[in-house]
Amino acid sequence: MDGDELVSEALRLKPDVIIVDITMPGLNGIEAVQKLVQSGSNANFIFLTIHSGEEFIKACVDAGARGFVSKSKMKAHLVPAIYAVLDHMSYISSSE
Repeated sequence: MDGDELVSEALRLKPDVIIVDITMPGLNGIEAVQKLVQSGSNANFIFLTIHSGEEFIKACVDAGARGFVSKSKMKAHLVPAIYAVLDHMSYISSSE
């Protein structure tokens, strides 16, 4: 799925949680989340990505994400991140 497909499917399906990567063809994940937020999406966004570092976390949060999970910590942190964002909390877990 590319970023444009993510936007159209998210607007059509209206999910509670969307797990997105930063690196995507077409619109990147950050741009796709920004577009969804601007379109009025009420989804809770979690970035699941290989990227780490404060600049990536800040860009994702600034775009509208409530969660950030490094793929290297996915097994232990993805499910808790989903529960956290559904409870209107943030969850940040980078690889650092």
